[in-house]
Amino acid sequence: MKKPSVPSSLFKFLTVLEANVWACILAAYFVTSFLMYLFDRLSPYSYYNNKEKYKDDDEDEKRDFSLKESLWFCMTSLTPQGGGEAPRNLSGRLVAATWWLFGFIIIASYTANLAAFLTVSRLDSPIESLDDLAKQYKIKYAPQESTSAA
Repeated sequence: MKKPSVPSSLFKFLTVLEANVWACILAAYFVTSFLMYLFDRLSPYSYYNNKEKYKDDDEDEKRDFSLKESLWFCMTSLTPQGGGEAPRNLSGRLVAATWWLFGFIIIASYTANLAAFLTVSRLDSPIESLDDLAKQYKIKYAPQESTSAA
């Protein structure tokens, strides 16, 4: 039996989740990044508003969460390497922890769907006509006993 040709695509990994799910993930990414930026600007405990208190800290620990830094932190916090220094303010840490939980759930769901997607696509055996059935050898067929075909 000839296997059907499967069209290959560079973006096939995106078909595991639907487009509206990807749009919601992207929206959550931008909202989370903006909230981290906003909370860093408004909180009295952030490095941005409290530079005198943190002047003796190492340069690695002085992280000003600009909009660019917030976008970078949210993107890299989903990788195994991590996002680096977390926000100093409680509101920013709460947003970061929520983002990490969201990311963990999304990555677990994506991995499970990818495994199911790859398994189902391998098991697909399209038989659309009697000729297709006659040309294959995996499915056994015969007339049923005590019927008009027997």
